[in-house]
Amino acid sequence: MKKHLTIFGKHVPIVRTKDLLKTHEAFAMFHRDKFFIEIDSSLTGHIYYTTLLHELIHSVVQRSGVYQAGLSHELEEVLAEQISIAIVENFKIK
Repeated sequence: MKKHLTIFGKHVPIVRTKDLLKTHEAFAMFHRDKFFIEIDSSLTGHIYYTTLLHELIHSVVQRSGVYQAGLSHELEEVLAEQISIAIVENFKIK
């Protein structure tokens, strides 16, 4: 499992957290204020990578300035979800 990502030259730590799904009702979260990804420690395989890619897309949106340009949260969620699924499907990530 990855420990960090690099998004346009910025180090993005990945923190595995027990019971994130129970406490926050989410598989993972990108923390814009501190620029790190938190992901439920129970996730593995296909679900882990799809979720990590989803959060990576949120970090790209933030780092690239698209978020600051006024992209709605709802549209960002749809894009992150669909792009992450398309990448996993087409690159046979397990």
